[in-house]
Amino acid sequence: MPRLIETLVAAFTDDPLYRWLYPDPTARADALWYTFGMLLAAGHESGAVHADSTGSAVAVWTPPGVALLDRGGEQALADGLRPRVGARVAREAAGTALHMGAPTPEPSWTLHCVAVHPSAQGLGLGAALLAPVLEGSDAAGIRVYLDSCNARNHSFFARLGFEAVVEAPVGVGGPTVHTMVRAAAARSVTATAHFRHESVWIEDPVGA
Repeated sequence: MPRLIETLVAAFTDDPLYRWLYPDPTARADALWYTFGMLLAAGHESGAVHADSTGSAVAVWTPPGVALLDRGGEQALADGLRPRVGARVAREAAGTALHMGAPTPEPSWTLHCVAVHPSAQGLGLGAALLAPVLEGSDAAGIRVYLDSCNARNHSFFARLGFEAVVEAPVGVGGPTVHTMVRAAAARSVTATAHFRHESVWIEDPVGA
């Protein structure tokens, strides 16, 4: 778990959402460590956490109809963040996590986050890590959703068949969140791993 949290924190430290929520870099690192620890635990319990064998790439998913966090999880996240960033920001961050982690109106898998450690980026790990769920969703004929506040990642998701369908600001003065959708069978993705619903290690993924 610590290696996966380290990967998530390193990959998301400059994300527009977290730069807005936590402008101070030191507070941001502490808040992200706590936040991603909770989200990994929630993903393991409610959905799927996929990682490569070194922990350099990780993705958190929930299956159709399943929320990543419930109201209790939102409160626990806010309680843990409060001493780190203050009550107002803690409520904002927890509420945002609850909203972005909610299930979609139609049956779909939801990708809550995918991260590759900066030291391992550019090797195709991200695409390979996502491939099992994308292929499984194609076979099941269901869509895949994600929310992203980082426009730099949109071309990566577009290559995997995602299209931006909705955009909206986060809070007052916050970044724009783009909801992206991938229709079933939008693209064939190559991977060496098999599609599974539980948390698994995806050994030695091959870049797509």
